[in-house]
Amino acid sequence: MKAFHVRGIVWETDGKRPALPMEATVECASEEDIADRLAMLTDGW
Repeated sequence: MKAFHVRGIVWETDGKRPALPMEATVECASEEDIADRLAMLTDGW
C-alpha cells in the first residue's frame, strides 16, 4: 500500500451539498484506486 495526499477534490454530487473533504490522505495500491478509496471513506460519495 502507498499513501497518496490528494488536494482539490471535485465531487460529483448530483446537485446535493453534503460536507465532503477538499483534500485527504488515502492508502491504496495505486493511483488508479484513489477514487474508489475516497468513495469508501465518504459512504459512497
